[in-house]
Amino acid sequence: MLPRSMTRRQMLRAGGGVALGVGGAAILAACGETQVVTQEKIVTQQVEKIVQVEKEVPVEKVVQQIVTKEVPVERIVTVVIEQPIGRPRVRLRGTGPLGTPETGIFDKLLSETQIELDHVEQPYAATYQSLLINLSQGGSAYDIASMDDPWMPQFTEFLADITPLYQGFGWVWPDPDMIPAIVDLGDWPPGKYGPRAVPNIGNIQSFAYRTDVMEDLGVAPPVTWDDVAEYSAKITGDMAPDLYGYTIRGQPGNPAMTSFLPIMRGFGRDVIDGDLNPQVNTEEGLAALDMVVTLKNLAPPGVENIGHHELGKLIYTGLAAMSGDVWPDQLLKMYTPDLSKVVGKIDVLPEPAQPGADHANMTGVWLFGVPQGSENHEAAAEAIHWLTQAENQKENMYANNWPPVRFSLMDDPGLLADFPFLAGIKNAASVAVPRPRTEHYSIVEEIVGRHVSAVIAEQESVGDAARLADEEVRVALEEKGAYS
Repeated sequence: MLPRSMTRRQMLRAGGGVALGVGGAAILAACGETQVVTQEKIVTQQVEKIVQVEKEVPVEKVVQQIVTKEVPVERIVTVVIEQPIGRPRVRLRGTGPLGTPETGIFDKLLSETQIELDHVEQPYAATYQSLLINLSQGGSAYDIASMDDPWMPQFTEFLADITPLYQGFGWVWPDPDMIPAIVDLGDWPPGKYGPRAVPNIGNIQSFAYRTDVMEDLGVAPPVTWDDVAEYSAKITGDMAPDLYGYTIRGQPGNPAMTSFLPIMRGFGRDVIDGDLNPQVNTEEGLAALDMVVTLKNLAPPGVENIGHHELGKLIYTGLAAMSGDVWPDQLLKMYTPDLSKVVGKIDVLPEPAQPGADHANMTGVWLFGVPQGSENHEAAAEAIHWLTQAENQKENMYANNWPPVRFSLMDDPGLLADFPFLAGIKNAASVAVPRPRTEHYSIVEEIVGRHVSAVIAEQESVGDAARLADEEVRVALEEKGAYS
């Protein structure tokens, strides 16, 4: 454990990321013989001879570098000099979450691999659009693509096969230390293209709850959604407006859909089935929407307008006792004393499920891939391998609040001491499933999420929302040729 006065994460930030390593070329000691390099070049009908003696270096560690300088009468003279040999520097370009340059991670990558990584930072939606255009057109704009897992069904065919790239370096893929359910996200459809991506950020949606509140109620943690509703009614009834039982996201599209999906799955159905048939207007879907209404009425006022960050704040400021839409970055804030009123009072579980249904947490993993259009496949694979090693994953947990994807780090005593919720995330990862695997998921998410939001905002009834959501999804997928 770290001293109470400073966490390891705070120490890292206070030190400007020095713990991640300092960039710069390695210095080789000079010894052995000297070497003289000469070059002649005819310039405006004259011969100019340049002789330069360099410092002593090992003969086996000499390479040539061309240095160009301007001289009078508009003449250009090239001079051959000597420098210590090393791997040639490779410059790569990537987008999506790659790391934070301020922590020194890119300097460390350059120092250890001679790979220079330029990060094209873009908002989430812009990253998706940029990658969609560049990957589908075989463009070379990026050498490393960092991708959210719902995008993978659209992108896998445009990415290079990871297995031969790793085997070329003598590395094993898949890595046995990585959580299989997360690794499998980079192979879609299973076996058709082969592994095309390496997981980097182990985002898993979890059910978070206040342990102290459950103790006060004298109950075990909730197992079913009926338990959640029962406990929430008791908490809100007894403690509002100081504390509410549950909180949910109500903004249209992705936010409302992300809060709704674990509830829908907890009733035994997904929003679409394996043949892409919409499933909201079913017995299970209607029951899940009824549960949304129940929980919304037991949540803090205004949840129809909140998104990801606001939901997390409702919990870490002590206004909400439970939510099934909590992610690792929010949990980190709940464990940060400067922000949180509930440090040490939060635990996480697999998502609740009604009797007969499976517990199903949702993956929100980010993965690295090498675009087929890149001209630097091998260097990109080397950079991906380096970035996903345990040491660098651990540093990214402290520096960027990124949960790891490795079993060894989920069980790491140091990480568990600083981030006790990792044990719960590991358990959640064991039952985690991705969002519906289709290249048309973004369409489904927008439509269903819009109608769930309308239910939360009391603009549509449960029955109307379910009927309209299914009708619109089917029409939209038919227009995309999904059923042909």
